[in-house]
Amino acid sequence: MYDVIVIGSGPAGITAAIYSKRRNLSILVISKGNGTLQKAEKIDNYYGFENGISGKELYVNGIKQAKNLGIDFISNKYWIYKSIYYRNC
Repeated sequence: MYDVIVIGSGPAGITAAIYSKRRNLSILVISKGNGTLQKAEKIDNYYGFENGISGKELYVNGIKQAKNLGIDFISNKYWIYKSIYYRNC
């Protein structure tokens, strides 16, 4: 059982997961895995990155930070649908 379930592993989802974990809550992030952010060549005007950062690098850094904090992830679409279906039966 999780205190918080976050849908999406983009910047907003990972930030929500990290801040929730810092409040000592148990977190699950549900993600389809490969979002639009990873395809972005360069992200400009993002806090802390004076010269920009690639979308893939930003994504990977966020996931690493979250996993280092012990946040759980589900990214297999079939498993997600199956789990939600059987829990509601």
